[in-house]
Amino acid sequence: MSEKFSYFYKAGTIGGIFAALAAATPCCLPLLATVGASLGFGFLMPYQAVSEWVLQGFALLALLGGVMAFCRHKQLIPLLVMVGSVVAILFYYQMVRQAGLVYGGLAGLLVASVLNHRAAKRCKACEPSQAKAVILESVITCPHCGTAKKELMPTDSCLFFYECSGCQQLLRTNAGHCCVFCSFGSVPCPPIQQQSSCCCG
Repeated sequence: MSEKFSYFYKAGTIGGIFAALAAATPCCLPLLATVGASLGFGFLMPYQAVSEWVLQGFALLALLGGVMAFCRHKQLIPLLVMVGSVVAILFYYQMVRQAGLVYGGLAGLLVASVLNHRAAKRCKACEPSQAKAVILESVITCPHCGTAKKELMPTDSCLFFYECSGCQQLLRTNAGHCCVFCSFGSVPCPPIQQQSSCCCG
């Protein structure tokens, strides 16, 4: 997609999980504490208070990404799951220490991230635009004698006049056209191919 906001909810979700593993204590969150210890997070135990705030920060970062994803894809379910998950995590650390809130909140962040990722995959607006190859050669046909000649079109300037090699008539750009290639060529000039304004305006 090349959508930068996806990094917010991905980083928030993954960072939140790692922060939860670092902040978990055996008495309150035995499952996370066991997993965290097996992964080597035990050395962060003295910094438990900091880890708890880091976890909440990552949760808010994931929520920011979820809101931005909603603005892009208009998918309400991932946003609701994300909001509920973040509220559960914040409620645990700020109000009531019930392990189910953190477990459910982290699981919800994962579910919302997966749903947002699937929504981005289905979103045509997020697909990288495939730039159409620009043709640089055009056959100019003289309206006076019919002589046709292949010419290389410039990409950084407009050609307003062209001398026919057959009858030596000086061809001028037609009204409403930006160059002789758009007036007499088989292929319009590169800026017009790219649907952008030509160099003359």
